[in-house]
Amino acid sequence: MKTTEAPFNDGQPPMTAYAESAAAESGVWMCLICGWIYNQQLGDPDSGVPPGTAWDDVSDDWTCPECGVSKLDFNMVRL
Repeated sequence: MKTTEAPFNDGQPPMTAYAESAAAESGVWMCLICGWIYNQQLGDPDSGVPPGTAWDDVSDDWTCPECGVSKLDFNMVRL
């Protein structure tokens, strides 16, 4: 399978387009500050984000329930 590099994201090394797509499909994002995991299957009901909510649909003013940082401090991860 041929892959292409995606552009740099916030100074992080580029992911291949395939890896970025796979991570987005997994719906798992990790806080770079405290390590808290957002899983779209689980959502964040305590913060008003119902299960099944895709990361892109989480409000831009949502904050990490563990340490309070914004969505900008989260990266896609593949588990």
